[in-house]
Amino acid sequence: MQSGLASQAVPFGRLSVVRPAGIDFLNRQGVAPLHRTWPVGAAAPTGEAAGYINDNGLTFPGAPGAGRRLIQSCNITETNPRALQGVSGCLRHHHVLQYAVYQPASRFWTLQAIETSIFLALSVALVASSLWWVNHRVA
Repeated sequence: MQSGLASQAVPFGRLSVVRPAGIDFLNRQGVAPLHRTWPVGAAAPTGEAAGYINDNGLTFPGAPGAGRRLIQSCNITETNPRALQGVSGCLRHHHVLQYAVYQPASRFWTLQAIETSIFLALSVALVASSLWWVNHRVA
């Protein structure tokens, strides 16, 4: 029973504490993801997108319920770019935009350096705690 709780607590702790702290740290360092929007049916904006975090969303103008009504009135069943081509005229008429959230290619090495630093720090902490544990266990 105890190992089952531990196996559930570790991922929960990582998602609820470590990930938001990491995202907040990255945002303060100036490496927050970029957001772009463009009209439905138009080609995605060219640029230096290295990795899309989310690239097939729709942005609806108006109140929160307006999006649901537009989806029903334009008969949208999927939001991938290929499926939207058939209903792009209706969506453009209602001023709906597609959006992408991405990290530009120019930030690749910055993000790699941050990730490497995190893993190196965790490795040093693990080695230090292992050495401490071994020294106190032998004594």
